[in-house]
Amino acid sequence: MNVYAKIIKKKLDESIGKLVKIIPLFSKDPGKDFTRNRKLPINKLIVFLIFMGGNTQTKELLEHFKFSIKTPTSSAFIQQRSKLVPEGLAFILSEFVGSIKNLKKFKGYRLIAVDGSKVSIPVNPDDKDSYAISNKNSKGYNLLHVNAFYDVLNKIYLDITIQAYRKTNEFKALVDMMKRTAIKGKVIILADRGYESYNNIANLEKNGWKYLVRVKSPSAKNGILSKTDLPTDKVFDETVSILMTRRQTNKIKANPKLYRFLPKASTFDFLSLKSKDTYPISFRVVCVKIAEDIYEYLITNLDVIEFSLEDLKELYHKRWDIMVISA
Repeated sequence: MNVYAKIIKKKLDESIGKLVKIIPLFSKDPGKDFTRNRKLPINKLIVFLIFMGGNTQTKELLEHFKFSIKTPTSSAFIQQRSKLVPEGLAFILSEFVGSIKNLKKFKGYRLIAVDGSKVSIPVNPDDKDSYAISNKNSKGYNLLHVNAFYDVLNKIYLDITIQAYRKTNEFKALVDMMKRTAIKGKVIILADRGYESYNNIANLEKNGWKYLVRVKSPSAKNGILSKTDLPTDKVFDETVSILMTRRQTNKIKANPKLYRFLPKASTFDFLSLKSKDTYPISFRVVCVKIAEDIYEYLITNLDVIEFSLEDLKELYHKRWDIMVISA
């Protein structure tokens, strides 16, 4: 094992060790679970969960324990696993990634991409939230939607949110992960069109984070830029300032470029349904040319003095060239 691998393994072992010391906090029955000596104590259970592959449980157990006669049975594994609450694994992930130092940055900022991907799980028609059928002649399947925070430059997964397929909400996933993160310092969130949302922008601003989000063209009907006068298929760098509102007065209706009306179904954490206030949002819009006759539209709160159009173009390529969550 090389030196770097040894360092990483040591950090993982230390993170698991921290969990072991406070395991009652992550046990379903704190006074009973993980209190007796077993073939699969909590530290070995965690290691197995992290490194197990896609084979049957029996095969994975046999290979992991090198076909020893002391290999735990599948039944023993399932019983031990059921005692651990999911937050235990989240604790280890947080401790592990938080222990990594000397992180690479871009102009002093940590680059965190957010993206989502569908994951297949065993077929279960009774699980209505994850069950889907493509057409009446096909077999059904079950899916989960995984959203993840990924440190682009350091190639580290920082957090995930798992949602049932029929309850997929990438907007909510981004806000939830941002609110619970322990990440400190200067951050730039890099996101695709699935995260194009006024609520996301407002929450990121409130949290003090910078962002660069690819959005739909101004010619698209339902995009953030749809009610602006911004050109299409032309390189530009402009600022858009708007007022979010829950009201529909004559004044608001007469100024669609200034106001953005929020219907009841729209989530916006900073204006209640009956609020008469407005909430100001301002962001920079850039259009970059990435190939012949191909343009991309990006919104950001990065300062024009610190980040030129070329800097934003470089950030765009870092996000979509390196990010591999969907692969």
